[in-house]
Amino acid sequence: MTRLKQSLSVLLAATSITSFGFSANAAELRMSWWGGDSRHEATQAALKVCGEKHGHTIKPEFTGWSGHLEKVTTQIAGGTEADIMQINWPWLPLFSANGDGFADLNDLSGTLELDNWTDGQLASTTVNGHLNGLPVSTTGRVFFFNKTTFDKAGVALPTNWDELFTAATQIREKLGDAYFPMNAIAETAALLVSLQTTQMTGKDLIDPETVTVAWTPEELTNSIEFYGRMMKTGVTMTQEAANAAGNARLYEKPEWTDGRIAGSYEWDSTFFKYSDPLQEGQELVPVKLLKEDGAVTEGVYRKPSMMFSISKRSDNKEAAAQI
Repeated sequence: MTRLKQSLSVLLAATSITSFGFSANAAELRMSWWGGDSRHEATQAALKVCGEKHGHTIKPEFTGWSGHLEKVTTQIAGGTEADIMQINWPWLPLFSANGDGFADLNDLSGTLELDNWTDGQLASTTVNGHLNGLPVSTTGRVFFFNKTTFDKAGVALPTNWDELFTAATQIREKLGDAYFPMNAIAETAALLVSLQTTQMTGKDLIDPETVTVAWTPEELTNSIEFYGRMMKTGVTMTQEAANAAGNARLYEKPEWTDGRIAGSYEWDSTFFKYSDPLQEGQELVPVKLLKEDGAVTEGVYRKPSMMFSISKRSDNKEAAAQI
């Protein structure tokens, strides 16, 4: 049983012995979300228990990550979205720039028991005073490395950027040019550039006082060149090589499952998504954020991992809040 399933088992056990009573008539609801197989299974199990508890039926609508934003965008634009939606926190400006894109959960506080969240947690999903969703957890980007690959090459896991560059040379000398100690393409590449710039400048991308870009062109250029060095030295494969391999997610690639790509910079909440597909005997290990000499901050990037929102068009908001 994964930790996700264990956590939901505890949650379901707690809700099954807690009496909220029936504050809404039996309703037929829809809930949409994205995720991997473990999330699909656990969420459907939770919906079954919660539906039976409150007398509602909930139709599950789930997909993988790819294409889910487009699906939700189309549904919201056409007014056909689900009653309950798993929403990615960065989508708030897209769907609720003025705060009125979703039901205001403050209006459902009697059902939702909002005091289970801190003021700061609720503020993270509040726009113009409207509570657009409940944050499920806080997540941050961390480094994962395949210890099995590093052990096979006789190389210690890196604790800073210099050690990662050294490890790349040693791993490729011992195991061949098909091995890379780090994944750094697409979104991960952009976030690594952001991490490096933040570490070396101590500044976020946006200055909250002026709402303008805080990094100078020179500062950003230095970090882009740092990423270029990662590709040139074999820390990560080039963008061209990655594109030639297709559009599969990292955890779906054979190069990941057999340890040829031996690390990445991912959300901590997705750890099992990346560890579960590894071949038997492979061990994925998280490490502290890598830095280099001269860094003024770790550059931790954290945010609400996702949130649960209710459609402002739902005819059964009270029932949705119960679920």
